[in-house]
Amino acid sequence: MKKRSRGDAEHRPRLELRPGHTATVHLVAFAPDGKTLASASEDGTLKLWDVQTGELLNTLLFEDSLLTIGLDPTQFPSHGWWPAHADSLAFLPDGRSLVTANSAGLRFWHVRSGVTLRRLPIHEAPSLCSPDGRLVSDSNGQRVWDTATGKRLWYDEASSRFLVGLACFSGDGTLLVRARLPEDANGVPDWGAGATIEILDARTGAVRERIVTATWQTGCGLPLACSPDGRAIATKYSRAWLGLLDATAGEVRWWVHAGWHKTPCPALAFSPDGKALAIARDNGTVGILDTQTGAARADFPLPTAPTLVRALAFSPGGALLAAGSDDTAVRLYDAARGQLLRTLGAPARRVRAVALSPDGGTVAAGGADGAVRLWDARAGVLRATLAAHQAPVCSLGFSPDGRLLASAAGQGPAKLWDPQTGALVRALEVEEGDVASLAFSPNGATLAAGGTRGPLRERVALLAWFDPARGEPIRVLPGHDRFPIEAIAFSSDGRTLASLGGGYLRLRDARSGALLATHTEEEWTEHAASLPDCVVLGSGWHEAKLLNPSVAGHRARRVQVPWVSVSQMAISPDCTMLAAGYRFYPMLTLWSLATGEIVRTLNGHTNSVRSVAWSRDGTRLVSGSEDGTVKVWDPAAGRLLATLAVLPGREETVAATDWVAFTPEGHFVGSEGATSAIGWRVGDDVLPFEEFGARFSRPDLVAGALLSEAPAIEFRGHL
Repeated sequence: MKKRSRGDAEHRPRLELRPGHTATVHLVAFAPDGKTLASASEDGTLKLWDVQTGELLNTLLFEDSLLTIGLDPTQFPSHGWWPAHADSLAFLPDGRSLVTANSAGLRFWHVRSGVTLRRLPIHEAPSLCSPDGRLVSDSNGQRVWDTATGKRLWYDEASSRFLVGLACFSGDGTLLVRARLPEDANGVPDWGAGATIEILDARTGAVRERIVTATWQTGCGLPLACSPDGRAIATKYSRAWLGLLDATAGEVRWWVHAGWHKTPCPALAFSPDGKALAIARDNGTVGILDTQTGAARADFPLPTAPTLVRALAFSPGGALLAAGSDDTAVRLYDAARGQLLRTLGAPARRVRAVALSPDGGTVAAGGADGAVRLWDARAGVLRATLAAHQAPVCSLGFSPDGRLLASAAGQGPAKLWDPQTGALVRALEVEEGDVASLAFSPNGATLAAGGTRGPLRERVALLAWFDPARGEPIRVLPGHDRFPIEAIAFSSDGRTLASLGGGYLRLRDARSGALLATHTEEEWTEHAASLPDCVVLGSGWHEAKLLNPSVAGHRARRVQVPWVSVSQMAISPDCTMLAAGYRFYPMLTLWSLATGEIVRTLNGHTNSVRSVAWSRDGTRLVSGSEDGTVKVWDPAAGRLLATLAVLPGREETVAATDWVAFTPEGHFVGSEGATSAIGWRVGDDVLPFEEFGARFSRPDLVAGALLSEAPAIEFRGHL
């Protein structure tokens, strides 16, 4: 590495966490020598792994995947925004570089350094690389380009209306397979008829074989994988069945029930010799089938909770099978013995709920792993990890005096904890029901819970009142028929309990449970006056629903949030500001309740923001994200103060114990084991922890950032 000035802002060290991906892994590919594995994720990164040791070698970042300051979410289309990422990737034959394809065109990377070697902009959306990286096609198999020159080799313009779904290359990259729909009497594609599978010469576009599949269901039967020699094509035969087409005989060789119900495009991969086919099932398992008979050779159940597998790839010798999953992990299997060898980047501890204690000293974070973690909010130190639930934590709340912490996961009872000791105080049962939402009354004497009871098809929404001191239910009432209760809230005087579910707002007397009023969304009216007593009742896809129980008629007010998918909102203590997190946007926005306009946007997360919470004095805002981090903000200045992260363990079945807290400047404090997950990016170079660890290990500066005024600084790190 050439010497650079320490004062060079462009090349100053930036702390970089390297625990693994933070979103779904949708692509995996082995290098030609089988020693390196590449994985691509919806978090906007490519990661390179040492297959033998499981060590993370490098992280390649799409620079355009990071949000810029001041982003207005209304500029994005309704389907949401996600970081730029690769639609397809492949190693080039030399193994020293790889190519990625997406809507921006082709990009070539140097594997060891992570430097972008060159870009080839192609405006016709290439999305499918051949296994050797020499060709790229669009998703329909209508165009093919040479990656060395970026020139289009051929274009089948006449097929534009009749090509559907996913095309695929053969394992050696010489053939391209695609599906064509027949036309009806009016000359338009007939979606109700069987498809014709076409096998083309990948470089010339000449059709070599056509297989008419009169009984194939084209709505769910699309070519998904082709054997290395092009003689077998694996595809969905119907909604839940997998079939293998014999390209030479032009007929179905076999079909088996694959257990597909939720996955429109399940992951499939042929072994290099074409004798085995790996499939991913809806229940999270991976199986290997014999391509001659369809018989099962091996099954690999995942050792943790079921997660959809999105990508599969055999190593060049066929000994290993790599799987990328929704839970952000990449798993390596022994293909012959059916054994999980190691997990590369254990699943991220996604944060689904956060809460701040009344004194501002403790941040509680509920994870997708069912754990509740307690952070010292003043020092940035992880104090305790509570094995709270068997399902993702979806609701957290401190009692007004801060002596109790309530948690719920939507499965089983709610639980009360002592936040000082981490001890379980008691479980709150709702007649064998499942609790999903919680709210303490202002005086702390009552805990309201929203849940469900009964079998899935006969569930009844419940609204329960508990005595926190005894853990006993005061009363249990039907909530919103069979609709789940989305949110519950007490008025500030504690007299009214509001609940939202199934499009209905219901107001009850908080003492007796008597129903005071029921309002549909159409009946809600705007209240233009100031809202000194407002609470967030709930949130929807396009708006927040605010309640002011102190106003006559209990009218509600809406704040429109166009084009986005709201996950959670929270109102500042002085009722002037609304903070919103989003399901498909890695950011928060602050809205003025007086004007309904965005005041500022807070950027720094790399995945959906699922939960937000204000400190009692309104000087701090805390957010929890699917990227596995909790971030502490100064909402008045709109700046990030610190990031709190629990690092995934090396073994996914072992509870994670390592953690780190760091400022945007890179100053950090962490557990002893955290050093293995910290690196430093200087320009294009990624340096180990030892290079700058001693210089930036500053617990005093982390605490200072959380406790006192800090200069405005740009966030340059990323996860």
